Amino acid sequence: MLPRLTEKWMVPSIESLISAKEKNKENFSRYSAEAIEHARGVQKYMLYYSLKDMKELQM
Repeated sequence: MLPRLTEKWMVPSIESLISAKEKNKENFSRYSAEAIEHARGVQKYMLYYSLKDMKELQM
């Protein structure tokens, strides 16, 4: 399913969610930064704060 995603931020954001579930801090940080870097506008804002909260709560 990942190859069908069209936006550059989508794949890294999903990969960061998978990494969080697996408690893999290195991959979570890398994919989160990549997703935020590629996003723009409201999506960038939402990713930034959602992933920040997820990192603080689960990691």
